[in-house]
Amino acid sequence: MVEEPQAMASVLAELEALLRPTEPRWAHAMARYRARLEGGEPVSDVARDVVTLYSAGMGGWNDVVLQDARGVLTEQREFHRLRTELFHVARDAT
Repeated sequence: MVEEPQAMASVLAELEALLRPTEPRWAHAMARYRARLEGGEPVSDVARDVVTLYSAGMGGWNDVVLQDARGVLTEQREFHRLRTELFHVARDAT
C-alpha cells in the first residue's frame, strides 16, 4: 500500500519528538528508522526491523517509561498510544 511508508514515517517522527527530552537513545533509533524510509528503503524491510523491537527482553522497547525525578510523565499515555500504533502499522506492512 502506498500510504504505509508515510504512515510509519509519521508515527516514527511523533515518537522521535516525544522521546527526545527523556529517552534520546530511543529518539535516535526512531530517527534512523524514519531516515531509512525516507531514503527509499522498502517499508517491509523497515517494518520487519521495527517489529523486532517488540520482542526484545528486559530493558527493551516494551519497558520504556517516560519519567523524571518526580515520577511518570503525563506524556506516557501518548507514548503508549504511539508505540501501539507503530506496532500495528509495522505489522501490517510486513
